[in-house]
Amino acid sequence: MKSMMAPMLVAALLACTGVAHAASLVVNGDFATDDLTGWTLSGDQTATGVTGQVFFAGPFLAPGELSQSLATGGTGPFTISFDLYETGDAPGDFFRASFGGQQVLGIQHVGLQPTRYTFTVDGTGATTLLAFDYFNVLDFYFLDNVSVSPAGVVPEPASPLLLLAGIGLLGLVGARRRSTR
Repeated sequence: MKSMMAPMLVAALLACTGVAHAASLVVNGDFATDDLTGWTLSGDQTATGVTGQVFFAGPFLAPGELSQSLATGGTGPFTISFDLYETGDAPGDFFRASFGGQQVLGIQHVGLQPTRYTFTVDGTGATTLLAFDYFNVLDFYFLDNVSVSPAGVVPEPASPLLLLAGIGLLGLVGARRRSTR
């Protein structure tokens, strides 16, 4: 039993020390439904949609917007992340991302390779609007893997208690085994 005590203790420590990860507040942020479920389109919608589980937008005669009102339940902070690329660029093109009216990204030339953007910003209250504004004269923007989650997620309160209880039980079993020898 003594030879098994150390591996069991290490396994218990590793199992209980993980950090809880919050699920994204965004509905259909990976566009897995292959449509715009959960999202609102406004402005020029001429060439927008979802293909291969990726949102595409462009070319346009006027700017467009993709948005979603999120149940943030407070003022944050929140971590926003998404993947973005385009097929080309022209003068006057732009892509902007905002959260609760606060612009977190304003860019003219996005790039041909998918780039992961991540920002930490405060929410605006019970609900916060996540919006992507865009204008691309000749080409397309592609957006995917949109996520918003509370920043600095901490371990669940039960995790340390379970760890202590498990260590205590292992100690009791070890003590009992030693006393019966």
